[in-house]
Amino acid sequence: MKTLRLFFCLVITALFFSCQEEDPAPNTLFDTQKEAITWKEEKPSEIRLFKGGGIDSLFISGYNENGRIHMGVRFSGVGTYTSPEKFTAYYSLKNSQGQVINTYYTDPKANGSTLVVTEWNPQTKAIKGTFQVTLDKKYSNGSEEAAQSPKTITLTGGVFEGTATEVQ
Repeated sequence: MKTLRLFFCLVITALFFSCQEEDPAPNTLFDTQKEAITWKEEKPSEIRLFKGGGIDSLFISGYNENGRIHMGVRFSGVGTYTSPEKFTAYYSLKNSQGQVINTYYTDPKANGSTLVVTEWNPQTKAIKGTFQVTLDKKYSNGSEEAAQSPKTITLTGGVFEGTATEVQ
């Protein structure tokens, strides 16, 4: 559990406090279904590969008008990554003013969420894959709007494709 918490903290730190200048966004694809509603991407998704310490970590982020999803795996190439051992994710649900009203996380005690890397080229950093994830509400801002949000969100039929930006 401590390892998962440390991993999640590193994910947040790496995503939001990167010291590198932002390169132009790579041409990426991020698509999924949320409760039978197609995700419409609001801004380009991000695929980042963090290397170091003998453990590589892959982070994929997707954004739309209602929220953002961040997924992370202990990366070792093509293969299937399952929660809670090697895969974690969270989704922030926003209201029409852009304020986060609920945050959902993968349940560390539950199985079933997967990220599958179907293609990986270590030289070009080109990557392609699929995912499906079930997330439980862990944070709410206490508003009526937040209270009406579902307790669980399931994203299915997810696909990602693009070039990973390597961060050391």
